[in-house]
This record gives sequence, C-alpha cells and structure tokens, in this order.
Amino acid sequence: MPSNISDPFFRQLHQRLAEEIENRAEAIINGSLVCVGNGIDLTGIKYREAVAYIQALQQVIELGLQIDHDRYGGPRNKNDGEDF
Repeated sequence: MPSNISDPFFRQLHQRLAEEIENRAEAIINGSLVCVGNGIDLTGIKYREAVAYIQALQQVIELGLQIDHDRYGGPRNKNDGEDF
C-alpha cells in the first residue's frame, strides 16, 4: 500500500481493494473461472469479465489516489514516485 495516502478512509479502502484485486487475480491464475455448460466453453467470457472487474478496481484506486493528492498534496501517479 502506498505509504503516502493521507486520508484514513481511503487508506482502508485502498487496502480492501488491493486484497480484492489479489483474490480475483488468484482466481484467474488458479483456473477457477473454467465453466463449461451445455457444450459451450464460457472460460473466455468469464476471463474477460474477471479482468474487466480487476481493471475497474485498479481505476478506482487511481481515482482515489488523485483525489487524495488533490485534497492533501503529495505524489499523484506512478510517475511521481508513487509506490504501487
């Protein structure tokens, strides 16, 4: 977790979102998204959905970091020295 998050609420939210991203990524890595029913392989669809969800969570974190920066100052993004 970035150590320079000033807002206590966002620090907690960031931690929970990071855990959720890790759990979702592990599900993809472990192949638990395989779903075959009625002869139709839904793996690709499930994979795309899972990846889109992870990307959305990452975007929420980015927006939160920007809001934290706007409110409290400090690095805004990866190029500004942020730890991700």
